[in-house]
Amino acid sequence: MNSKKIPLNKYHFVCFKIRVQYWIDYFGLREWLCSFEFEDNDEMHARVWYDLESYTCKFYLAKNFNDSIEEKLETYIDKCAFHEVFHLLLSEFSSLASKRYCTQSQLDAAEEKFVRKMENLVWNKLV
Repeated sequence: MNSKKIPLNKYHFVCFKIRVQYWIDYFGLREWLCSFEFEDNDEMHARVWYDLESYTCKFYLAKNFNDSIEEKLETYIDKCAFHEVFHLLLSEFSSLASKRYCTQSQLDAAEEKFVRKMENLVWNKLV
């Protein structure tokens, strides 16, 4: 049984880019050089590719969504942007975890970097 497709347009793509940039700023990931692509993808609604060597990344948004979305389309696009930026936030951990061997100091540095970002995000809003 095929599900219906919800076509997205340029407006949705621009919304996605704006919300990705918002979440990048929110999480303090300003060191990344980002690009975007509106793609045909039946597997995923959105995805991110990144390169830790050059701190470049590319966010992709599918041109069609399936009809299983349970919320307003703009809200769901924002959630997709948040989700993909969170992958970027954890990219260093993902990269280290995929290596056959990494040192304790690499893990410690990645953990400290993550904790500092969360500290700047959460603590600074509390005090």
